[in-house]
Amino acid sequence: ASVGATEFAAYEARHTRRTAWVVAAFMPVEALTAGWLLADSPKGVADGIIAVGLVLVALVWLSTALWQAPLHGRLSDGYSAPLQRRLVQSNWLRTGLWTTRGVLVLVMAGQALA
Repeated sequence: ASVGATEFAAYEARHTRRTAWVVAAFMPVEALTAGWLLADSPKGVADGIIAVGLVLVALVWLSTALWQAPLHGRLSDGYSAPLQRRLVQSNWLRTGLWTTRGVLVLVMAGQALA
């Protein structure tokens, strides 16, 4: 959808409000389960792969805190093409981290079920 410059601040506020519950609900659950896996490793699952998964979760949190959240905050003041571009570019980092973690989780599931 196309959002005009005058409506952008309200749009960004709505977007942030609507997605905050997803972040607030699921990111902590992911972090807790990643830590739990390390503390109580399933039989057959390599500790190293679990540790890498936990590091990936930490990097997602770090990326969110250092880049995405502040950029959303600045965009809530109004539209800025450079800020929006930076947000999209920085989100590719999280996409890569979460994709890699997803692959690791599938590998862990395969190891646990083998």
